[in-house]
Amino acid sequence: MPVLLFMTALTMVSCDGLLNVNSDQYTYDEQYRMKSEHDSLYAFVGIMSKLQLLGDRYVLLGELRGDLMETGSNASRYLKEINEFNITKDNPYAKTSQYYDIINNCNYVIQYVDTSARVNPSDRYSYNLRVIAMAKAVRAWTYLQLVLNYGDAKYIVNPILSEGDVVKNYPTVNLSELCDLLIDDLLPFYQSERIGSYNIGQFADFNSKYGLINIRFLLGDLYLWKGSVLEGEGSAASAKTYYKNAALMYYNLMSQENLLISRNNASSWTFTGEMPTSIQPNDDNWSSVYTMGLTETITALASSADYGKQFSLDSLSFNRMIAPTKNSIANWDNQVYFYTKSITTDGDLRERGSVSTDFRNSDNVSAHFDEPIITKFLRTSNSKQKVIILYRNSLLYLRYAEAVNRLGCSNLAFATLKYGLNREINNNADIQNEITNKMGSIPSYMNFSSSGFNRTVTNSSVLLNVGVHARGCGLNYSQLNTVAVDTVFYRIPYGVVDSAAVSFVEDKIVDELALETAYEGNRFHDLMRVALRRGDPAYLADRVSVKYANKETMRTKLMNPTTWYLPK
Repeated sequence: MPVLLFMTALTMVSCDGLLNVNSDQYTYDEQYRMKSEHDSLYAFVGIMSKLQLLGDRYVLLGELRGDLMETGSNASRYLKEINEFNITKDNPYAKTSQYYDIINNCNYVIQYVDTSARVNPSDRYSYNLRVIAMAKAVRAWTYLQLVLNYGDAKYIVNPILSEGDVVKNYPTVNLSELCDLLIDDLLPFYQSERIGSYNIGQFADFNSKYGLINIRFLLGDLYLWKGSVLEGEGSAASAKTYYKNAALMYYNLMSQENLLISRNNASSWTFTGEMPTSIQPNDDNWSSVYTMGLTETITALASSADYGKQFSLDSLSFNRMIAPTKNSIANWDNQVYFYTKSITTDGDLRERGSVSTDFRNSDNVSAHFDEPIITKFLRTSNSKQKVIILYRNSLLYLRYAEAVNRLGCSNLAFATLKYGLNREINNNADIQNEITNKMGSIPSYMNFSSSGFNRTVTNSSVLLNVGVHARGCGLNYSQLNTVAVDTVFYRIPYGVVDSAAVSFVEDKIVDELALETAYEGNRFHDLMRVALRRGDPAYLADRVSVKYANKETMRTKLMNPTTWYLPK
């Protein structure tokens, strides 16, 4: 049975306000129960085919409202509305119907997949139970996007199958309430095994495991958001429990799946002499995050022209409809790395995998631009197949750093940026003393002595798990690095302790998110989360308003948090 035909048969109801429904096609309770693994797989692939419809929107809503992306000279009215926080209700990027459509598909699968059938009775999780776990994860991720973008959402956990279901009075939940509901819903499944392979059209380059919303990562984010809301409301003590649970989930994912910040896929400098007077970036050693074979990807959305829908971010950039801000480029250009105690070089090499004045894709289409364009959306080897990354290793480590920093372990958080999380953390007295003082003992999720965190380069003692910030210098520690001469540069300043250290490191994490994950869809919500946590709208307003010609007007507008959300 073709996947799209199956999902069409379900005819999920649009919920742009659950009352505006003009369809008379419904699926009845007993009409399609999914008993076999074959049925449940089709159902789940149908959900994923709908989820890809949110791909462009995820990035554009997350970046055009941030400080790193702006509209280009050829932008449409709808893109300009997003960039200017002046979104009209007819803006296709503002519609809630596709979110609720996905949620309703998930609700149907969760209710009607038969969990009793097991191919192997000794399996801890039946295949169909794993399908339910994945459907719950997609539903939770979609709900989180809804509330982050619109401020609240109708919380519906049963499928809408009749006109009577449409007009029911469903509860409206805010971010704090949603986090509680979703955490309770997902916790029983966080150790669930992933379901087997499925295809997105003929997407041969895309491993299907990447298309599954990672439950541990998502739970970590939910805990992090909940803690941020509580702290912003003045409940710092209660918030720490959520930060601890966030750190636990992130650490568990790192350790269980051996996810590292690798030296691979990083840029490098070419040295032509004893002194770095002729340092040049070596383009051959840089791979864009979107074209590096997905080696550090945890979750991604894939689109295929076989289903008639493709992501358009590369063409939007190529056609100057979206563009990098001057501020985003300055973030890379203004970074400083060491050569010796007295000699440094400016510039973070991650810029070269993100923006350029020269564009060439895998179809050998090339162009030169007078102004930089975003090149992070390069196509895969097949131009019909495109990927948007939701979760990857670097983001995982930065979220972990964000959580442990709010537990007061700022040296550990900063080490995530500078040194990398490996056995050297356990050998660092300052870090260990700080953890013991703040936590009472060394908790398991702050111990990095296990072999998974200490793999080395082949035939070498050099550790693979490096600092996120160090990736920008090419990871050539014998020549250029962030670690050496730490009494001078890239460190927590002397005398900055406790809450001041937490704020300093948090600012560095936010800076690093811009350097490492620019244009990937996270930026606006990263700024929002810190602003909510600090109870300070200026944290977001100051950063975002910089990109506008009418800076003060936009800052005043963004000081009102109600402007951060889209109209329903």
